[in-house]
Amino acid sequence: MRLTCLTTVLLTLPFATAQADPSPDGHAAPAQASQPATPPTEPSTTEPSRRDELLGKGWQSSDDRLLTTNGDATGFHVMVAEARTGYSWRTVATLSQPGVDADQWIGNTCVTGSGNRAVVVYAPRTFTNREALFGRGGYTATVDLRSGTVTRLPIRTTLAYYNPGCGVDETATLTQGADQDLGRTGVLTVDAATGTLSARTELPGQFTSAVPVRGGFVAADAVGLVRVDGNGTHTRLAETGGVPSQVRPDADGGVV
Repeated sequence: MRLTCLTTVLLTLPFATAQADPSPDGHAAPAQASQPATPPTEPSTTEPSRRDELLGKGWQSSDDRLLTTNGDATGFHVMVAEARTGYSWRTVATLSQPGVDADQWIGNTCVTGSGNRAVVVYAPRTFTNREALFGRGGYTATVDLRSGTVTRLPIRTTLAYYNPGCGVDETATLTQGADQDLGRTGVLTVDAATGTLSARTELPGQFTSAVPVRGGFVAADAVGLVRVDGNGTHTRLAETGGVPSQVRPDADGGVV
């Protein structure tokens, strides 16, 4: 399957001060009245009479899927459009938290290797104004892009751009940032097919852009890329002139 992402893209740390905030579900600023949505000016699907022309023969049997996200006061929306429907857009899931007010929900997502599941981190946008909530306050879930089934994970993770990080299979990394106040970073993996979380690996200092690879994960630090094996062993993979970003795993077990 080919899947294209168009946009946007706690388990509490084991030490007492590692919670996102004394009230990690904290009360964000009261939601303000949102402006009425502007009606779309473009169609939400490919014109049926032109699908053979625009999509090519055989589009009805294609597994290709597009994905995008957007957020408003009602939640963070995960939307898909499949080739076999003429790329008709639909909302497959809307993520929010009961009792948590927001004038806008924001988030990040990545798609697993099969193209059938998304891992999503989401929160009220006001969480970005508080260091602990930004670093390890994002709600985390998996979404089945076919059925819309949402599996909420018992962990809070960072809202930073690099989280979550999907691998070539159904595994994704989840990062908890605590380098500013606790001097360390927590990284876990999740099996998106089952919702199973691994044990957390704690790394000294700041690590970003973690992605799963066979037998562990790769993450970026201030001088390059580090591989961390399942037993916690660190191996320097590469030194760079700055902090690497947009790290992606490849089918051979490496990263690009």
